[in-house]
Amino acid sequence: MLNLLRLSYITGNHELEEKADILSRVFSDKVKASPLAYTQFLVAIDFAIGPTYSLVIAGNTDAEDTNELISTILNEYLPNKVFMLRRTEQKIPDVDN
Repeated sequence: MLNLLRLSYITGNHELEEKADILSRVFSDKVKASPLAYTQFLVAIDFAIGPTYSLVIAGNTDAEDTNELISTILNEYLPNKVFMLRRTEQKIPDVDN
């Protein structure tokens, strides 16, 4: 469910968010009955409720400072983040134009 929500956030595809909503409704009774058994599900609910934020790094992945930033972000537990990396050494015509 969390991955559906993150993909919806990144792509703007609201159908993915609707699918996540359906999952939350289908499993809501089970989660209510035993929330400790569904911790990742609850993380996804928290993500859906928000706030959610984006962290975007644009840099050369061969550069030490870029890798330090990436490491710092990935080593922190930030469940409501969407992390995106734009490798400047990789050419992407749709993004570059």
